[in-house]
Amino acid sequence: MNCSMNEIAALATKAARGAGLSWGLAGEAGFAVRWLAAHGLDGATPLASALTRFDGTAFEDFRPNVEADVWRASGPALHPIATGAALCDFAAGLGEVTLANVAYPVLLAPFAAQVAKLTGAPVAIEWDGVTFWTDGEDLSCTGLLDTALAERLSLRRIENIFGEPSLCTRAEVPQPAFATLSEFAQRTYAPATEESRLRGAGAGLNDND
Repeated sequence: MNCSMNEIAALATKAARGAGLSWGLAGEAGFAVRWLAAHGLDGATPLASALTRFDGTAFEDFRPNVEADVWRASGPALHPIATGAALCDFAAGLGEVTLANVAYPVLLAPFAAQVAKLTGAPVAIEWDGVTFWTDGEDLSCTGLLDTALAERLSLRRIENIFGEPSLCTRAEVPQPAFATLSEFAQRTYAPATEESRLRGAGAGLNDND
């Protein structure tokens, strides 16, 4: 499925909201998927998987405890969108941060870019043989990006100098991910009622065909 950047960001935002995230975090989800797509990476698939995994889970169970030496959730795993937002909230005081059991960690890359912008220093995130480097605009990475759960992940400031980013203008979204996000997005729509059908276009309750 070929989408514009605005389309995939809007779909991701609605899907995240439909999955129970606040509108603020849903907007962060849209940002993350769009940022990855602009850098030639698939953010829709890991977001669809994350929304499915955490569907019905209380926020308190998947948010990070930012006061601990190692950020972790009270539940089995950290939600990548909630964790990424927390990283940005505490960017000013971050040196090196270690996180435990992060689900779909590739979704943290856009937030690492935000941390780099906020602090004025490039950032690296590493887990399971994967390394991302970003200065907020450009991105370099090594390793396989389809990790479902990073048992140990670190974020640290670095001194690398990057070149000019080469950004994509369209997003290639795998059909299964598009379908899953669309299903979650459907939850944000109010169910049809007799009154809404009467006010809407078409025959309403009077079908003369």
